[in-house]
Amino acid sequence: MIKHYYRRVFVDAERFNGTDEQLNRYGITKRLRKQLEFYLAGQRLHLGDWLVKKRWSNEPVQIVSNYEFKLRYRNED
Repeated sequence: MIKHYYRRVFVDAERFNGTDEQLNRYGITKRLRKQLEFYLAGQRLHLGDWLVKKRWSNEPVQIVSNYEFKLRYRNED
């Protein structure tokens, strides 16, 4: 018989809105081509995306789209 184990993973999530504070905190670079573009570790970052980091770990920040964020995470207070 196969047993399935689940674990609860706590994350810190912040919505990206392009402020200078977020750019400095996460090391996000911005380029001006036809429009202003933001990059984090070589990945394009859009306004409204979520910056997600697992709590109590040294893993880097992940970029998660708004749609994917609603599917993968839920709010627990």
